[in-house]
Amino acid sequence: MIAVLDHVTQFVNDRDETADRYRALGFNATPGGLHPKVGSANHLCYFDLFYIEMLSIHDMDEAMNGPSAVCRNAARFIAEGEGLGGVALETEALDLAIEKLRAVGAEPGPVVDMQRVQKDGFVSVSRILYPTHPAGIAPLPIVIERNIGPAARRPMLAERQVIAPHKIGDVRIDSVAVAVKDVEAAADLYVGAFGFQRNTTYADPVLGGQCVRLGAGRGDIVLCQPAGGGPAATRLSRGAGPFAITVKAADPQAVRARLGTDADGLLGPQGVHGAILRII
Repeated sequence: MIAVLDHVTQFVNDRDETADRYRALGFNATPGGLHPKVGSANHLCYFDLFYIEMLSIHDMDEAMNGPSAVCRNAARFIAEGEGLGGVALETEALDLAIEKLRAVGAEPGPVVDMQRVQKDGFVSVSRILYPTHPAGIAPLPIVIERNIGPAARRPMLAERQVIAPHKIGDVRIDSVAVAVKDVEAAADLYVGAFGFQRNTTYADPVLGGQCVRLGAGRGDIVLCQPAGGGPAATRLSRGAGPFAITVKAADPQAVRARLGTDADGLLGPQGVHGAILRII
């Protein structure tokens, strides 16, 4: 596997309000930091090394004219409403990821250097790709190579209480669902580019589509082609992209009751600033 699932970005109007909402639901949402020269800032909600990034724009001029495609997309996305905007992968071999992307006909784009500066002065440094595919088969995740690898980052984040137990109980990430126009073409692209394992193909009436589940390291990516109405179709009406996060709970009934989900375990977009949470 060339890269593993790293995080999903939630584009929001106010990162503080969104983090407060996650905390009120019982999740461990923690301060992130400012992104110099790209006009954005974030807060984070970690499930081991996978996390939800709550990203908001604080300088529109920097966001629209800086080097980050994510920030430009965020500004446009938020103008139409909050929600899940993008998926990111982590790699320890960015140059190999570039080769594999080119091999499947994708354009990796230039490598962008980015820093995140936290209030306590901690600085994290990343090299990032914003790949695209000329045929528009599916939105490609961004790919990140950090200056601190996973083995060193986990204890550091645990010491800082960024990785910590959630008050809601024992929960972990199961998958991120991504709405696409052609699920088979998208699956072939993701497997070829990133080396993901193709697991199952199935109809998911809760997400509202025909789905392919891909093993992506720290959780699965579920590609979902809408079949009739439902969450996948609603997301695709705004363009292909992520729309739901599935969380596996040790006691799903208790977690569902605390969150106030529907009978299928869904907490709809009105509950968490445009994101859909699914508890299983």
